[in-house]
Amino acid sequence: PSRPACHRVAVIGDSLMDNARWYLSSGLGQAGYSFVIDAQHSRRIPESVRVPYSGVIAARQVRSTWGDADCWVIALGSNDLIYGGGASGIAASLIESMLTSVTPGSSIWWVNLDYHRDPEFSFDFVGATSTFNAALRTRAAVDANLTVIDWYSLAESHREWFFDPVHVDTIGSRARAQQVVDALGHPPE
Repeated sequence: PSRPACHRVAVIGDSLMDNARWYLSSGLGQAGYSFVIDAQHSRRIPESVRVPYSGVIAARQVRSTWGDADCWVIALGSNDLIYGGGASGIAASLIESMLTSVTPGSSIWWVNLDYHRDPEFSFDFVGATSTFNAALRTRAAVDANLTVIDWYSLAESHREWFFDPVHVDTIGSRARAQQVVDALGHPPE
């Protein structure tokens, strides 16, 4: 059976979503959603990270101040890669902790990652990205409420959008926002 359409949408994200905030607000508004966007530069997932940098705490705060949402968009993970999020077990644990912080029974869309080689670090961001995205796919395969938004494939087909190893320009931010709005029009099955 198909899931019900979204009415109240909560978005929790990092700098990529913060950079796309204006376009996302416009798109969600035009689509008729009631929504809140909580995006913060340098945001990670764990509850152990201080406010406002914890995605788990941000989701709980949205629920306590704005109320429960029937649909959630999570755009986190890039800032967790170097802190262990590139290891499959840790990635799975981070994903689980985020999923348990949103409204129970809600539909969830998670925007996957695209992080390129960073010449300033010896860390393998490309490999860590692949591992995190695989953990997301694995979880989505067994969770009917979770759908992965494939930012990775879209962004990789437009490498010209990137102005550093992870952030994109205005054109990329607009495309990212539109990809999210389009995905919400197709509830998980």
